[in-house]
Amino acid sequence: MTMKVPRGRPKPRVYSYIRFSTPEQEKGDSLRRQREWRDNYVNANGYHLDTSFKLLDKGRSAFKGEHLRGKGTLGIFLDAVKSGMVPSGSILLVESIDRLTRLEPIEAIEMVCFGLLKHGITVKTTVAEYPPDAVNDGRIHGLIAEIQRAYQESKRKSELIGAARETARQKARDEKKIITAQCPAWLTKEGDKFVVIPEAEEAIRRLFDLKLKGLSTRAIERKLNEEGTWTAPPRENQITTGWRASYITKIVRNRAVIGEYQPFKKVNGKREPKGEAIKGYYPIVVEPPCFFAVQEILSRNQGTGGRADQFSNIFKSMMICKYCGGPMSFDNKGERTKGGLRFVCYNGQRNAGCRHPSPYAIRFDDIADCVLDNCPKLKPEQVLPEPDEQAKRCQALTEHIQGLNAQLTDIERKQKNLLKSIAKEDRDALRKALADEWDSMQQQHADIEHAIAERESELQQAERDTKSFATWQRDLKQLRESIEGRDQTAIEMRMRLNAHLRELIKSIEVFAEGYAKGTEKTDDNTLPKRGRTVKDNGRLRYIPAPIPTEDDFYDAMMAQADDDLWRDKMFRGFIKQIAEQRRTKKGRFVRVHFTTGAVVDLVPEGSLASGVQMTKDARRQAGWRFVNPKLDRMWRDWKTEYNKKAAKKR
Repeated sequence: MTMKVPRGRPKPRVYSYIRFSTPEQEKGDSLRRQREWRDNYVNANGYHLDTSFKLLDKGRSAFKGEHLRGKGTLGIFLDAVKSGMVPSGSILLVESIDRLTRLEPIEAIEMVCFGLLKHGITVKTTVAEYPPDAVNDGRIHGLIAEIQRAYQESKRKSELIGAARETARQKARDEKKIITAQCPAWLTKEGDKFVVIPEAEEAIRRLFDLKLKGLSTRAIERKLNEEGTWTAPPRENQITTGWRASYITKIVRNRAVIGEYQPFKKVNGKREPKGEAIKGYYPIVVEPPCFFAVQEILSRNQGTGGRADQFSNIFKSMMICKYCGGPMSFDNKGERTKGGLRFVCYNGQRNAGCRHPSPYAIRFDDIADCVLDNCPKLKPEQVLPEPDEQAKRCQALTEHIQGLNAQLTDIERKQKNLLKSIAKEDRDALRKALADEWDSMQQQHADIEHAIAERESELQQAERDTKSFATWQRDLKQLRESIEGRDQTAIEMRMRLNAHLRELIKSIEVFAEGYAKGTEKTDDNTLPKRGRTVKDNGRLRYIPAPIPTEDDFYDAMMAQADDDLWRDKMFRGFIKQIAEQRRTKKGRFVRVHFTTGAVVDLVPEGSLASGVQMTKDARRQAGWRFVNPKLDRMWRDWKTEYNKKAAKKR
């Protein structure tokens, strides 16, 4: 049927809507056929095709309503109709109703009748015409029948596809049968199995190794491109070549590298995981402990992003202002040699919550000197560019243990989810299958715990075989020199050192002006009065002394001094002045919370604070000693100055 336009009336505006569900249809006959019918109709009736709206939805499903959401052009057109941009009396050409909608009948009728016909738009297909008054002459029944047919057809097709995919997924789980030829770029399909591309395997392992060493994604991107390793082939219409940071981020989180395939299902247009990942579906490229160790690093790094090209802060994400509990921001006021690097209380800097009236700062070198020199588990030889064989062995064992621990965490997470599923399931057969899966996970958990114990024993022996304390100090000095500078090597070294320190240190609390008034810390009454080293499961463990809540220097001096000395006015003035100075920048110190649970107060060079210092014992092993202000010399200087002032008064 052809719409007749009375003489004298302007011809209606004609719009054409074309849609197909899959990209393959664009290469086939669908697009050509729809365009040919449109052009024939427009030419036969002497109409002009309005192209102000690009009504073309490629690869969008009408059953799921994708053509109505987001960038779907039909949804945009419907909004234009309702707003009056598309005038009443216009014609919308569409090959068939199922091109327009495959939604549930109620939604589809509302869209066509109230979204188009009610606003004066005529819908024209190859077999019928539905003008605004179609509801009055019975043609609406044909429209409803078309809508129902389109929905039922798509529903049946969706159910068949869903059942086929579920069967394929089950075969993949049970028989490791390949579902689709699509696979990660580092694999290729040969017959009925996936095979790893050797160059790709080498590049991906190198990528994970660099991440374990603490390099940022941008630094890894630059390094891999410099080395000219294998890269994934560019996608269609992609201009950039080589490694990209976005692709590196995708790979390090992709469980496909450990052989797992995660099936997905679309829910409301979004991909959601369908069941647990299928193990052993792909060839393993990266060993699971290495993969999970990287996941642990990514978890620690979350929310700590920043510029990687000028990475200077080796204590990134560790520094805390003790006075307010807020972070210490890294402030660069000039060249490192001039002491321009410092940490400033972020809250105090913004006048936003620190208890103290001004933003307290502490020099970067003060922190670096006392923390690096007093971090017993720091392994500078593993951070240096060329670690020796023993250091490499220790590093490999450490990373392996970290990965195994991360695997345990992953299994425990899965077990929690499995317990919820078992509790909800009322079918005996499925409950038994879930219970069998639980038993399998328990066995995996036990095997990994056994592997951790073995690796820890190897690491303990390897660390006993490492270098002497004097050599450790020499390596540390070399490390300090290596991280200076602005070249790429120094930047990468600082990144690696930051990653290593974050494995050892939980936080560093800064007392920029000593024990300032209001400093609070809860004592642990279970701790001994003095720090001591004990044997725990065959290993030495340091138990720290109780953490002091305030400066007891004045009281301690009163208790130690004899009565005659304490009655001396000069001595009392001396002690009072030292006590006051310990509440200023002269009494600065930091409190380091190690990941082992140990907590120590470390004192920068020249500070009047009290704390501990790492040293070597008679067996040339690392140990601790208490450090206090050099009171004898200070007392002599005080008496000399006091007597000079007294002589002038006379």
